[in-house]
Amino acid sequence: MKISEIKNYSYDNEYDSFCYQNCIKLILAYYGVKKPNLFINMTLSFKLRNEKSKIHIFDDDARSVLPQYKEMVPRYFYEEDVKARDKVWKINCELIREGEPIIVGVDSYYLEYLPYYKNSHGRHTVIVDGFDEESQMVDVVDWFSPWFFIGKVPLNQFLNARDSVNEYDGGIYSGKPVYNNWAKVEKHRLDENNAKLIYTQVKLSYDQYFIDHCEENEYNGFFATKQLKKILENVDTEFDVEQKIEFLKDLHDQLYKSNRRRDFFGLFVKEAYEETKLKKFQLLEAKTKLFFENWEKFIYKIIKCYMRYKENGIMKLIEALDDIINFEMEYKEILVSVLQEDYFNGGFYD
Repeated sequence: MKISEIKNYSYDNEYDSFCYQNCIKLILAYYGVKKPNLFINMTLSFKLRNEKSKIHIFDDDARSVLPQYKEMVPRYFYEEDVKARDKVWKINCELIREGEPIIVGVDSYYLEYLPYYKNSHGRHTVIVDGFDEESQMVDVVDWFSPWFFIGKVPLNQFLNARDSVNEYDGGIYSGKPVYNNWAKVEKHRLDENNAKLIYTQVKLSYDQYFIDHCEENEYNGFFATKQLKKILENVDTEFDVEQKIEFLKDLHDQLYKSNRRRDFFGLFVKEAYEETKLKKFQLLEAKTKLFFENWEKFIYKIIKCYMRYKENGIMKLIEALDDIINFEMEYKEILVSVLQEDYFNGGFYD
């Protein structure tokens, strides 16, 4: 049975902004993995690079599966190889014919089943598991909210979507080329020791967010939050009004995407509680929800600040960051207490 013949898959709303991981999850489920969410890298991650008058926010390479399984999901990029379109499709067709589903990067602008068709650009990811030579139709699985599409797409339309430069049009996911990138999930013997998988997610989150890995102009986690406060203080005193507004618009877009990881980690914590029934995970679930919501409120304040700019607007953002910094210090202690649970055989927290 092909993955596209399964007409109903589970979907978690926390996968919003994580379509690539959602594709990996679906393929793992297709391969018979009982709890695929536990293998997806949902760790807390927040990195900030300060570059003169601009900042860049990203994560700790946390865009796939847990590190110990990273090699089983190879991903291929072709950048500006103008001959890649047909060459890559030939490679992909060979895998599809062998019954192996692949994960393909696309620009949603070119796919008519999406609400963005011919309207707005944006990087997206889908599963492909079949191609009919006679009808020139590609079998696509895009089990993502709100469309949940499983069906066929014309080959030329599909190739345009994956070969796109994804022009910037103001959308959060526009502006970064697709260039025929694709991935596969190799069948692999997975260690379904759920306690070990859960511990790994929590420990990685703690390390990435609360252990200082700062170097030169790059900051991580809690230290990135504190650095953001310093940057805003500088923006408030050094930038003119127009520069402040442009800076805040860019900051909003970047923080929106980065905050999705806190919600994503919340999904992991919810599953960890269902698996372990530990009260500390129940507490961590509630605190992670607050973690996400506190940043969401801060991001909304950024919108208000640049749309109705007032002289004290950035100072209010700085004050709001003080509250977030205090919350993150409390959150750190909860993560530590979870790592020390007897459920993990005493753990090896240091």
